[in-house]
Amino acid sequence: MSKLYILVCAIIMAFAMPVGALDKPYLDRFRLWTECRPVFLTVIVSSKSSNLRLKKSRVETLARARLRSARIFSDGISIPPKAIGAYNYLEEVRKKNWLTSDQEGTISKFLVRMYYSTPVLNITVGVAGTGFSVNIKLQKGLYDKLSKQKFWATTWQTSSVGTYGNSGSSYILASISEHMDKFIDEYLQVNGKACKSVQ
Repeated sequence: MSKLYILVCAIIMAFAMPVGALDKPYLDRFRLWTECRPVFLTVIVSSKSSNLRLKKSRVETLARARLRSARIFSDGISIPPKAIGAYNYLEEVRKKNWLTSDQEGTISKFLVRMYYSTPVLNITVGVAGTGFSVNIKLQKGLYDKLSKQKFWATTWQTSSVGTYGNSGSSYILASISEHMDKFIDEYLQVNGKACKSVQ
C-alpha cells in the first residue's frame, strides 16, 4: 500500500510541476500577443491641481516616441496588411449597393473583425493637489464563442500613485516613462519573433 501511495504521489508531482512552470508564459501570451500589430494610443489627462498643468500633448509625445522607437505605434485603427486588398474591395462593393442585406451583414462582421484586430494602449493620468495616478492598460478585441460576440477587454495593466512635490510634471512624466518601458519590454518578449518577421 505504501509503495502504491509513493508511486501515485510521484506521478502527481511529475505532472504538477511542468503545469505550474508553463502558466506564466501562457498567461503572458494571452495578455500581450498581437502578432506584432501596431498599437493605437489613447491618452486621458485629468488635472484638478492649481499648482500643476500637465498637458495631454506632453504625455502623448512621450508615449508615442516610445512606441515608435519600438516600431509598434499605429496612428489609427489599422487593418492587417494581408487584409487591406480585401477590405478595399468590400468597401467599394458596399458603396455601389450591390449587396443583399445578408451579404451586407457578413461584410459588416468582417469589418468589425478587422477593427478589433488593432490593440489599443490607454494611458490615464490623474492629478489632484500634489498627488497623481498613472494607469496604463492594453485592450484587445476578444471573441466569446458562446455568445459569438466580439468585445474590447483589458488584458494587461500597470498603475501607480504618488506625489510630485517640487519636481512638477517631470516626476509624473518619469513615472509614465517607466510604465512605458515595462509595457514595451513585456510586449516584445511575447511578440519578439513576430516583430522580426514584419520589420
